[in-house]
Amino acid sequence: MEIDFDLKKSTMKKILFLCFCCIFSFGNAQDQQLQKENLEEKVRQRIDYLDKELQFNENQKKQLHSFFLQQMQENEATNEKRREAREEIQKNRAQNQNTRQKVKNQRIETRAIIGERREQTKQRMSEILSPEQFQKWQEIKENSAQVWKERRLKRLEERKKKRSKESDPNINK
Repeated sequence: MEIDFDLKKSTMKKILFLCFCCIFSFGNAQDQQLQKENLEEKVRQRIDYLDKELQFNENQKKQLHSFFLQQMQENEATNEKRREAREEIQKNRAQNQNTRQKVKNQRIETRAIIGERREQTKQRMSEILSPEQFQKWQEIKENSAQVWKERRLKRLEERKKKRSKESDPNINK
């Protein structure tokens, strides 16, 4: 009788393990599909936003869609590479004396990549857009950059206030 019970128990474990593997692989496939759909949705939203201001023709929309999608995929790959490097540095922080230099080098490399991509984007947009559209696109980018800069400064100020409150318990909250 005991053999029968052990056999049932091991069979149930195998079945549960197989179910878990199936669910995990199905969930992973869904995540990859969602990520692809999210990129497509972001590209579509970006084109729709710019189209309101720049009135693209269908050919321009198609060219911009393929360009923006490629650009976002490259950005995702770069971000993943940076995340992995950052995690590696954090793991080895205690053992590694050159951590600051590695972080600095990584930042310099990332900024260079971003600068190259900005130039490529500017070049590609000048090829796709008419001169009037290109001028308006540059104005939109400048306004957007200003908004992001203001948001960043606001967040920095909020962090400074929060840190000063945390470090000084005598300050009334």
